[in-house]
Amino acid sequence: MNGMDKCSEHGKGFEFYCEDHFKLCCTTCRIAHEKCDKLDDIASISRQKRAQLHGLKQSLLKLKSDADAIVAECKHPEEELNASVEDVSKDVNEMTVNLERKGIYFKINTLYTLL
Repeated sequence: MNGMDKCSEHGKGFEFYCEDHFKLCCTTCRIAHEKCDKLDDIASISRQKRAQLHGLKQSLLKLKSDADAIVAECKHPEEELNASVEDVSKDVNEMTVNLERKGIYFKINTLYTLL
């Protein structure tokens, strides 16, 4: 990481993190932070965070799965509604055609009766 993973003061790799001062520490810097309440080993922090991230990933995957199931459930009634709308449209078209036929027959009958 271009020297960012080493202490600029001592040239050693970071091995600790001081939560009291929000500072990465090498083994030499650690001596100055011995009295701090929260001085943790970076490797153990990394393991903890990795486990937390794994748990978070599993939770997110479950949420995605649940959301996909909800979307699928919502689409089913929508598909049924679309099918119902199509059926109603067909019925209306058939009724319109029947009414037009009856209107034509009525006009023809009226013309015959007038003749």
